[in-house]
Amino acid sequence: MSRSPSARLSNSTARVADGTLDILGDPLPAERQAGPDVRDVLGRPARPFAQWAARDLPAFR
Repeated sequence: MSRSPSARLSNSTARVADGTLDILGDPLPAERQAGPDVRDVLGRPARPFAQWAARDLPAFR
Protein backbone atom coordinates (compact mmCIF):
# COMPACT_ATOMS: atom_id res chain seq x y z
CA MET A 1 0.00 0.00 0.00
CA SER A 2 1.41 3.38 -0.95
CA ARG A 3 1.43 6.23 1.54
CA SER A 4 -0.36 9.48 0.81
CA PRO A 5 1.66 12.50 -0.34
CA SER A 6 1.01 14.22 2.99
CA ALA A 7 2.34 11.20 4.90
CA ARG A 8 5.49 11.17 2.77
CA LEU A 9 5.95 14.92 3.27
CA SER A 10 5.45 14.60 7.02
CA ASN A 11 8.08 11.87 7.22
CA SER A 12 10.47 13.89 5.06
CA THR A 13 9.92 17.02 7.15
CA ALA A 14 10.65 15.10 10.34
CA ARG A 15 13.88 13.71 8.87
CA VAL A 16 15.02 17.19 7.83
CA ALA A 17 14.21 18.62 11.27
CA ASP A 18 16.03 15.79 13.03
CA GLY A 19 19.04 16.15 10.75
CA THR A 20 19.19 19.90 11.30
CA LEU A 21 19.06 19.46 15.08
CA ASP A 22 21.80 16.81 14.88
CA ILE A 23 24.02 19.27 13.00
CA LEU A 24 23.32 22.17 15.35
CA GLY A 25 23.87 20.13 18.50
CA ASP A 26 22.70 21.07 21.97
CA PRO A 27 22.44 24.78 22.73
CA LEU A 28 24.89 26.33 25.16
CA PRO A 29 23.46 27.60 28.47
CA ALA A 30 23.64 31.21 27.25
CA GLU A 31 21.72 30.23 24.11
CA ARG A 32 18.89 28.85 26.26
CA GLN A 33 18.19 32.27 27.77
CA ALA A 34 15.93 34.85 26.19
CA GLY A 35 17.85 37.90 25.07
CA PRO A 36 17.06 41.50 26.00
CA ASP A 37 15.05 41.91 22.80
CA VAL A 38 12.18 39.95 24.33
CA ARG A 39 11.72 42.55 27.05
CA ASP A 40 12.10 45.37 24.51
CA VAL A 41 9.44 43.94 22.20
CA LEU A 42 6.95 42.68 24.79
CA GLY A 43 7.52 45.31 27.45
CA ARG A 44 7.95 42.55 30.04
CA PRO A 45 10.39 39.71 30.68
CA ALA A 46 9.99 36.44 28.84
CA ARG A 47 7.87 33.79 30.54
CA PRO A 48 9.34 30.37 31.28
CA PHE A 49 8.22 27.78 28.74
CA ALA A 50 6.24 25.81 31.34
CA GLN A 51 4.25 28.92 32.27
CA TRP A 52 3.59 29.77 28.62
CA ALA A 53 2.55 26.19 27.82
CA ALA A 54 0.18 25.97 30.79
CA ARG A 55 -1.46 29.28 29.88
CA ASP A 56 -1.80 28.55 26.16
CA LEU A 57 -2.57 24.82 26.23
CA PRO A 58 -6.25 25.33 25.31
CA ALA A 59 -5.17 26.88 21.98
CA PHE A 60 -3.60 23.55 20.99
CA ARG A 61 -6.55 21.30 21.80
